[in-house]
Amino acid sequence: MPAVTHSNTPFSANVFVNGGPTLGGAIADALGLEDTVGIDDADARAIISGKAAELAAGNDPDTMEALEKYGGGTPIGTNPITGKEGAEAAPGSDTGIGADGADSDEFERPESEWIIVQNHVNPRVLPTVWNKAIIFAQSMGRPIIIISAYRTPEYNVKVGGAKKSMHTERKAMDVLWGTSSQQGRVDMIQRAVDAGFTGIGCYEDFIHVDTGPKRQWGPSGSSASQYAIYKPILSSNGFADISKPNNEAAGGPKSWYKDFHIKQELQMYYTSYLSRALPDEDAEIYIARVRNSSQQLWRELKEIGEEIRHSEEARLRKEGVPLNGIVHKPT
Repeated sequence: MPAVTHSNTPFSANVFVNGGPTLGGAIADALGLEDTVGIDDADARAIISGKAAELAAGNDPDTMEALEKYGGGTPIGTNPITGKEGAEAAPGSDTGIGADGADSDEFERPESEWIIVQNHVNPRVLPTVWNKAIIFAQSMGRPIIIISAYRTPEYNVKVGGAKKSMHTERKAMDVLWGTSSQQGRVDMIQRAVDAGFTGIGCYEDFIHVDTGPKRQWGPSGSSASQYAIYKPILSSNGFADISKPNNEAAGGPKSWYKDFHIKQELQMYYTSYLSRALPDEDAEIYIARVRNSSQQLWRELKEIGEEIRHSEEARLRKEGVPLNGIVHKPT
């Protein structure tokens, strides 16, 4: 077992998030998935720490798409659940209908010259969402290209969608940026908000827009991972950012989050010690319970770390492993 310090992790480099007994089990359980072979360890840690921070700030991370960065089910992506590359046809898509021979969806397929639907996508979102998308496109003076829209619950799980994904409620679309200009993408976010979209998720190749609760997030499924270039425009439109303390108007974080060192310790413990010391549900409740008291948070996290340290040292002694520098001890 490698040494555990601030500079490395308590899991070996080949422990991917594949339902294993440590971080693998934590990330799969946290996202409500059977397996996640396509996600590497670093991404899993970012997702879990972001989820913990959103919970602590009183937000619901299960409505934010933590795995869409992989583009699962799209031509540009890799399925984070199976590791398969390329598009996977959504039920009710042109490709899906061709394969199944029929479309059993009760919603009629919408059409517009302003919206280009890729063949693997089922575009049958709510009419209000479709109309907002048209307004969105018209405001930019060009058609938008949709790479994901309505997902059945089964398909949503298959491609790594959030537990409470707006895609399954016909309220969401993933739209290619269509420009490499940073300012162009910032303007696009503003136009999406102006069109009436209240959920904004930003990724490398596309933007997620929906009409769910007002919130924003970056590639790891929390506002903590939001790209710096997009934060000002989102903040100016009243979107909460958990990385900004004292942002009361935007529903910012509690007082403990002001302390950078405490935040770092929270992330370290939650993504390593805590995630394997407690079942995920209990860990989330624990984090939420102590979020209002930085001193209590610090004390209790240290106590948990010490308990695990003693347990780990006892195991290593039994195996005859030298103990020097084995486990990080909080100071």
